[in-house]
Amino acid sequence: MIEVDVFWSFAFGASFAACASHNLATSPSKTVNSPFVATLLFLSLLFVPSGTYLLDAFPGWESMFYFTEGRTSISPLLTTTFSFTNTALGVLGFLITASSIRGISEKNLAMNPSYHKYWVHSYSCFTAILGMGYYRFTYAGNYKDWRDDVTFPMTDFIGSPVFNTLLVMGVVFVPAIYYIMASYASDTFTRAAAAAAIPISPSQVKSAVLKYIIKIAVVDYLLISAGWLGAMATYYKNDWAYFEHGWAGMYAPLVGFAVGHTVVFALVLVPLFMSWKGEGSMMAEVLGLGAADGWVGEGRGKKMSSLMMTPAVSRFPLTIVDKNNPI
Repeated sequence: MIEVDVFWSFAFGASFAACASHNLATSPSKTVNSPFVATLLFLSLLFVPSGTYLLDAFPGWESMFYFTEGRTSISPLLTTTFSFTNTALGVLGFLITASSIRGISEKNLAMNPSYHKYWVHSYSCFTAILGMGYYRFTYAGNYKDWRDDVTFPMTDFIGSPVFNTLLVMGVVFVPAIYYIMASYASDTFTRAAAAAAIPISPSQVKSAVLKYIIKIAVVDYLLISAGWLGAMATYYKNDWAYFEHGWAGMYAPLVGFAVGHTVVFALVLVPLFMSWKGEGSMMAEVLGLGAADGWVGEGRGKKMSSLMMTPAVSRFPLTIVDKNNPI
């Protein structure tokens, strides 16, 4: 949806960077590294094409039924801008997060997960719009039905053309997202623990990150909900009836927000929970990058050995040979 994709693309870039925090902290550049390449590939090859397709195939649903005249009401400039922002905002999220990461010393990275806040805030805005606008998100009809005030049970959304399309896209999207996040997070948890100023295990690093993310997500929900209630109590007193849906009545948007917030963050945190130790090199292998790019992994499926815990520079020492006295 147009209204949420701006936050979603930013969250993708920021979350990919956050998962690859140790890589970015030690890389000579914020952009010449495998996490940035993976982010660009994901945004340009998957996210942008999917958004453009949904806008063309389901203009009413993709615009949260702002456009009720079909594709004829969507200008070429809007489609172009939509495609541009779906990449540009992802890059922006990545760069902002990378800058925050690089402002933290490597030895303090393990216990300072504050750089995760950027994608958490972005996802919170994403879930607020989808959750509070759940009636539009789960509307089973097309733009003509919406324009004619045709109502559908929420359950009709399951099996609708939009739902089936999202399901097919998810078959590609979910594994790609999980692979990128889990692969980089595995590397980060292990290497950040090894470089920490105090003795700490990778599982403790992971625990600190997960606790921080959940705390920020809960605070975001409370603050956004309080803001909505304040607005409804002051500026939109006459609009309460608009939100009365089902058993939750006028508080239905907050219930929708709570459900959406919980489901989305539960799904987003899966790759962090499933991240494993010693396989952070997989993404580097896929992209053809090695130790020179900040990766010291040994290969797929192998455990992290003591050799891998050694910085790449010391593992591959530079030997200077005197040409007059060759060894």
